[in-house]
Amino acid sequence: MPSYFFTSQDDLLLYEETEKVSRGSELETYYCQDVSLADLARDITTAGLFSESRALWLKDVANLPKGKRTHARLKAMCENIPRKTSLIFSQNTYFGGDYRKASDFRSSTLRKNLQQTVDTFKEISLKGKALRDWTLNRALKHHGLKLTSSQADRLSEACLQLPSMMDSELMKLSLLRQEDVEVPVRENVFSFVLNRTLGQSIRDLIDAVLARDKRAFSLTQDVFRQQETAGRLFADLYRGFQRLLAIRSDPQYRSRPEFKGMHQFVQRKLATAASRWSAPAIIQALTAITDAEFRQRTNRIMGHSPQTAERNLVLLLLRQLLTL
Repeated sequence: MPSYFFTSQDDLLLYEETEKVSRGSELETYYCQDVSLADLARDITTAGLFSESRALWLKDVANLPKGKRTHARLKAMCENIPRKTSLIFSQNTYFGGDYRKASDFRSSTLRKNLQQTVDTFKEISLKGKALRDWTLNRALKHHGLKLTSSQADRLSEACLQLPSMMDSELMKLSLLRQEDVEVPVRENVFSFVLNRTLGQSIRDLIDAVLARDKRAFSLTQDVFRQQETAGRLFADLYRGFQRLLAIRSDPQYRSRPEFKGMHQFVQRKLATAASRWSAPAIIQALTAITDAEFRQRTNRIMGHSPQTAERNLVLLLLRQLLTL
């Protein structure tokens, strides 16, 4: 049977892809930090307890020991998979927001060797229309909810485009419906639940910065008071300012790939924010965000704790942006 290697920044996408290729086989999950490859290689040849067809899922491959011995064992495992067994490797490449770990894994020999060894390698990500379609399908098939395209877009924005977080919110909404009944989600109910989404406070912070709203400072304090980390704040801020620059500099910006399929309410929000910035100021903002992200990656920040240091860096960046 074949071998697979999947990477994604979201655990739910990894799980869905693993479920798809396991084809209903008995799925056995292992964490690479807790397993011996030598023992696992022997276990692969052992028949399953309840089914001859098996799928073995090895999660978090970045935790495997480094070196030629590991690569040799992985190669041997892939070459000696029994006829009715699938071997699946995976890695969540978000690494809790640790850019250094993500970068190290991306360039690691382990990743390159494993990618070349397995039969199928796939990097899984969803954006734009693909993410909206996934949301609508997930809501209907798994939670019995009929969302509108607008609701799917807003859920994506509020949850920082993280399918796992979006699915948690869909689960909350599903608790409000009658069992075994597929129903449209009323707008007032949807808005009520969305305003309590874990990522909504970060989404509000990004919107405030783009809109040059001084409430961004108090929103930053709220984010860290709730013990949320900035996570993808820098990446999302950078993407937001890139969109503002496109709006300010390109009269035909709506035809660009990043705007195609974007719901009108998001476009209106961005257009309003863009009117408050000049193109040179946006370019300065992009530079400031890049510098702040670099300082975070290289740990060039000060504070009594990592969270305090990150909060101070974000507040310093906001001061720079709102004075441009």
